[in-house]
Amino acid sequence: MSQVQASSTRTIGYFARIGVILLGVTVCGLLFFADKTTLENDIEAGLIAPATAAQSSRPEIPPYDGSESVKALQVLLRDAAGATRLSLLDSLSNLLLANGRPDAAAYYALDAAALDESADRIATAGILAQKATGLPHVASSPDLLSYFGKEALDKLISVKETASQKEDVLLHLGLAYIGSGVPENSMQGILTIRSVLELNPDNIEASYQLGSFSLQTNQFDKAQARFEKVLSLDDTRQEARMGLAIALINLDQSSKARELLQTVVTDANNNELRLQAGAMLENIR
Repeated sequence: MSQVQASSTRTIGYFARIGVILLGVTVCGLLFFADKTTLENDIEAGLIAPATAAQSSRPEIPPYDGSESVKALQVLLRDAAGATRLSLLDSLSNLLLANGRPDAAAYYALDAAALDESADRIATAGILAQKATGLPHVASSPDLLSYFGKEALDKLISVKETASQKEDVLLHLGLAYIGSGVPENSMQGILTIRSVLELNPDNIEASYQLGSFSLQTNQFDKAQARFEKVLSLDDTRQEARMGLAIALINLDQSSKARELLQTVVTDANNNELRLQAGAMLENIR
């Protein structure tokens, strides 16, 4: 294997780890960071009501940094009921997602969906559960990965025809199928993501994910087309620029790939991505 091919293989591994993408976060309120807290400590301190039977069966998630806003909402949640409780669960879920913890956000969203079984609430819980599977600590824990993966599939399958955010539902359902570890589900996942593009040919995330899967299966011409589509819609998407460069290298178009990699080195905000691009530049002949 050549140095470029080895570098390409390492970088393709990077794409497998970064999954989707995780864009479209809603930032709710002004966040003031405090000391680390855990759900268990909050229960002991009286911030959260004791877990229900359903909640107690969930696998434990690692501690997370709790903002003052999160702590205040947890206090209010303790005795809240009805519409007020739903509103607090929604707010907690949004804040934790904004803090980069879709696993904790998913727990609150799942509680909200249990109280209000509307299609949109169930869809939100399923999407967050799927996003949680992309976290390193979830991916490395069989219990957490199995729990969130199952919740994502169950919830998203149940609402794929009725939820208003259908593109997001289908996209994350496709990713949940692929991430399930069941070989026969992989093709179903790819077909599901393709159906997103049938609804909206300009869905950036669907094109990006399909491009990444094409790279992983050495379908470099297809990957090239997918990543070019992404960049035509959003030329700031540096992961797509990196993917396109890898595809072009393997299609013997190193000159174009070099230009793309230089842009990644210069403009990417992700340090790992910049390092990968720099390493590949050194190996291109």
